[in-house]
Amino acid sequence: MSAVPRRAEPLPPPLGREPFRTRDALALGVSPARLRRGDLDRPFRGMRTFSPPDDCVGGVDRAGGSDRGGGGGGGDGSVRARCRALAIVMDERHAFAHVTALRLLGAHVPDRLQRFDELCVLVQDPAARIRRPGVRSVARVGATRIVLVDGLRVTDPATTFVHLAAELEVEELVVLGDALTRRIAPLTDPVRLAEAIEGSTGCRGVGRARLALGLVVPGTDSVPETATRRLLERHGFPRPQVNVVVRDAAGAYLARPDLSYPELRIAIEYDGDYHRTDRRSWQVDVERRQRLEDAGWRILTVTAATLRNPTTFLSRLRSALTAAS
Repeated sequence: MSAVPRRAEPLPPPLGREPFRTRDALALGVSPARLRRGDLDRPFRGMRTFSPPDDCVGGVDRAGGSDRGGGGGGGDGSVRARCRALAIVMDERHAFAHVTALRLLGAHVPDRLQRFDELCVLVQDPAARIRRPGVRSVARVGATRIVLVDGLRVTDPATTFVHLAAELEVEELVVLGDALTRRIAPLTDPVRLAEAIEGSTGCRGVGRARLALGLVVPGTDSVPETATRRLLERHGFPRPQVNVVVRDAAGAYLARPDLSYPELRIAIEYDGDYHRTDRRSWQVDVERRQRLEDAGWRILTVTAATLRNPTTFLSRLRSALTAAS
């Protein structure tokens, strides 16, 4: 019979369940061997966080007990857990920024930055730069507003938008701006975005941010909606309205099309994979579209394939607009 793995002894109460420094644990009498046990992750050199229970059964040691740390390493790869660990060495001169801020805020991360795994830390004092593998320190840019997210200092959504303008193209910024000013639980609004831009005059990318803001439309529900709207605008179509409620002659609710030309009774709906795989969503969509058609509306459907090759759709929309006019 195989031996039952020995459960790791509990750590002293002062360490709690929050991230801690190994030097603090050693000062409390915790042995180096205990700090190598499998219930602790090593996100950065000299730091420990508690692993999720599923990652450690009975306190079995993990392979490799070194204290080297690394860029986003350790068993717990979640951004929030790594940020909480790094926050131990941060103070009022620091704040999480750029892509890290977007993830902590629960915002859309542009496709080009999805694989960016370093933690981005805004540093207001060059002497306070954090030099650790997996951490990227960035200098303060223009006016900066900080918010607290689960106790972590984070650049607010409008500031983050301006900071990322140094790295993103105008179309990417439009998508990001739409996502930040989304219809449900918006993270900011155009007024705050404008204030952040004006407070950063002269900073790299601020011109792109200003141009993108003029193309942002608050109240969207998804990135594909924005992509569809921008496709129409780039091809010279009038800007459709976004998520406007449609009612019948008696004032009863009919639908809320993704994009629409209400005066012409033309609706444009984006169908993602969830419309195909989620039976309830599919049934709701069918009923909603039927109500619109009964009220004399024409509905045009867009998919991911449409956005890749939009020629036929654009021709169909042009014909529909001409006929309705």
